[in-house]
Amino acid sequence: EGKIVYQGASPDEISLVKGAQQMGFEYVSKQFNEITIKDYFTNSEKKYDIKFEMPFDSDRKRMSVVIYNRCTKEYEILSKGADSVMLELMTFQEQEKEEVVRVINVLSKEGLRVLVMARKTIPEETFTEWINRINITRNRNEDDLPSLYDEMENDLTFCGCSAIEDKLQEGVSEAIYTLLTCNIRLWVLTGDKQDTAEEIAKSCKLINENMYVTYLV
Repeated sequence: EGKIVYQGASPDEISLVKGAQQMGFEYVSKQFNEITIKDYFTNSEKKYDIKFEMPFDSDRKRMSVVIYNRCTKEYEILSKGADSVMLELMTFQEQEKEEVVRVINVLSKEGLRVLVMARKTIPEETFTEWINRINITRNRNEDDLPSLYDEMENDLTFCGCSAIEDKLQEGVSEAIYTLLTCNIRLWVLTGDKQDTAEEIAKSCKLINENMYVTYLV
């Protein structure tokens, strides 16, 4: 029927793309490193070239992509990641950061997984010099790449944040409750914010209202 069906590495990515679609910006296609976005507000298609991707890992807690915007003829870096690292990489207007932190805390306490998004325009000569050093480092020692990523991922402009519910798989809370009633101790290792982790622990019955929660700092 001509309907686009999205597939992605994580539910977060699919949710973000579907959300953008509902707001009037549809991810139409990807051909090699060329992405086409349909803008329903202007009834036009916008094309972007993916120039380089900085992958997510547990240390960086973020991922970024450098694109070339064919409409503006500019290079841009687009980043998303955990607020614990992203907020330190961005510049804010007066009192803007305090409001962003307040909203993130509210969303986290609802058990939602929060991602913070930011961007920056890059001069062509800066990108050219940087990507040359990336290619040289790749051939010498890939362990040095994160330091080059850090050079590009700074002085970013805050774009917004998303909050996505990561639903438990069917039967998880019942299974955990059964294990606890059998006096089996459970440990959960997570990279989530403390508030988010607590709410998820409650939803899966790992923590109940009769328990005392101890915080280790």
